Amino acid sequence: MVFVDDKIIEILQKLPSEGPSIDYKVIPYKKNQNHAFLQDVIAMLNSEQAAGEDKFIIVGVTDSPRELRGIELEQWRDDNEWQNLVKKITPRPDVRTGYVKYQEMLFGYFYIPGSNNEWVYEANESVVSEKNERLCEKNIIAKGQAYTRVSSVNEVLMAEGRKKLLEKELSR
Repeated sequence: MVFVDDKIIEILQKLPSEGPSIDYKVIPYKKNQNHAFLQDVIAMLNSEQAAGEDKFIIVGVTDSPRELRGIELEQWRDDNEWQNLVKKITPRPDVRTGYVKYQEMLFGYFYIPGSNNEWVYEANESVVSEKNERLCEKNIIAKGQAYTRVSSVNEVLMAEGRKKLLEKELSR
């Protein structure tokens, strides 16, 4: 995946603002954050603003202010774990994972090719993550739940948004 590694390094050099096709995370998703990972991936897949574009979630970068922090290799989960989570999305998207070294630091990434264009992407089973102690509630993505990314924000994809994406798909 030389192309992807080169693109990640290019993004790290320029550090553009977050948007519909770029998201930064300071630390890797933990096992009790599977819902957050799925929400971010589904939202990017359904982003009308970035339709047909490659999308990237880069781990090891703070968002405000944007600073390179890097990650520890031990923090990065095996690709098999990520792919098992991606199987919980329908239709099954192509999501690639990896890490690159830049300025003597490691950065994890999720690459979502622009060729993922079989809208609407949604959870094909419910995912319940560990209880959030601060909020005293479980984090859940329900079967059939969909999200979209508008600028740099994930939003629940409601019926009208689904209809719009489906119409776009049918018009191609």
